[in-house]
Amino acid sequence: ALGAARLDRTFEVDVVQAGIESMPIDDDAADWIWCRDVLVHVDLARGFSECARILRPGGQMLAYVTCATERLEPREAAWLFDAVAIVPESTQPDAIEHHAAHAGLTLVSKTELGGEWRERMLADGTWSANDDLTEISRLRRSGADLDDPRVAAQAAGAAWGIYQLLGKTCPTVYVWTSST
Repeated sequence: ALGAARLDRTFEVDVVQAGIESMPIDDDAADWIWCRDVLVHVDLARGFSECARILRPGGQMLAYVTCATERLEPREAAWLFDAVAIVPESTQPDAIEHHAAHAGLTLVSKTELGGEWRERMLADGTWSANDDLTEISRLRRSGADLDDPRVAAQAAGAAWGIYQLLGKTCPTVYVWTSST
């Protein structure tokens, strides 16, 4: 039965909050890196290099990253990425995979979630596409300055889940292992 098994080992877990491009952690010190919604905001080469540095041989990194798809038009991408401080290259699966490999990480698995997570959120009532669409409409209708970074960030944040449902972006889960 789920939850019935008991581990007789004790694990030490240290939680460190730091920028992925410069972590205050010794070389080969981490067994596991969990990275959610970070890679799109950083320089991939520096971020992956730092992760590879701190991972022990055989250590693993799991990253949830939203990738752009061919359905995301260039003008939409420019607006969305600028509004929420995204590095455009960091949304490209080929670039993500290249920089990880160049840093010495070996791809174990890649799972494209597409709109499934958002569909689930709609079904269980934890997210409302209607609310986000209404927010975007009201921002536009209100005469708010859409060039104001705060307004643009609000609108882009509301559009984020909609773009996932439309297939313009694709949430993807990567798992790498340290090959050094």
